[in-house]
Amino acid sequence: MKYLKPLGLLVLALLFVAEALAIKPGRRYLLKPEDLELNYVERKIEVDSLVTLNSWHLQPLVNKKNITIIISYGDNGNMGTVLAQAASLYDLGYDVALYDYRGFGASTQVSQNLEMLFYKEFADDLAAVHRFYAQLLPGQPVVFMGLSMGTIITTIYLAQYEPKPAVFVYDGFITSIGSTLARIKAAGKDASAPFMDDEYRNYLQVLSEHKGLIFRGDKDKMCKMSEQYASLFTIVDFEGGHNKGFYALTSEGGSTGNIFNNYIDKFIKENR
Repeated sequence: MKYLKPLGLLVLALLFVAEALAIKPGRRYLLKPEDLELNYVERKIEVDSLVTLNSWHLQPLVNKKNITIIISYGDNGNMGTVLAQAASLYDLGYDVALYDYRGFGASTQVSQNLEMLFYKEFADDLAAVHRFYAQLLPGQPVVFMGLSMGTIITTIYLAQYEPKPAVFVYDGFITSIGSTLARIKAAGKDASAPFMDDEYRNYLQVLSEHKGLIFRGDKDKMCKMSEQYASLFTIVDFEGGHNKGFYALTSEGGSTGNIFNNYIDKFIKENR
């Protein structure tokens, strides 16, 4: 990845990839697009009269594919946490739309219970981001990327998405709210969610109507799918844990995530 010059900043960002086991918003950006010499525009996206989101629109100057990837990240930090990963997609020619959920980064600050696994309103944030970029870039195809908690948010949103099928990419796919909460509680931390698996299964069922690429780590205890359900998607298995595909799927001497991104690039070409 040719833009990753400030290695110290990258190391700081990688520290925040670890699971927070509930929402842990970060206000301060440890890594910004200018640190990686990326061409971008900061945008403000209104969800409603009370909530405005902060977004970075990365715009490649060469090899532009005219496809936008919207990234919904995990429960920890802010969009700067996944900027290195976003920059690698930018290098391939994709427009990348990063955004902060309400309460995260420079988005509107709201009262939040830090024992919550997620808030359903985050799906409203994703809906507003998608509407914004669809209007800004009319006719440009969109791919939805969800990472860890972001897979829940994207799954909720895609249940209402039209026209089907959408194209999505997941790493750290959370397939059960109940088992995830149980795992968090086993680690000695209280956690709750706005709904449980009886409702989440409805969203998962609709997800099967879309085209998905799912990275599945062999040590990821939160990504459990029946083979029948997994057969509906393109699955890439790798050796590693939850939401670690980008770093695990790197060739020796290659740029970070190069194998990971090759899978994404091929999948998008075949399905977009």
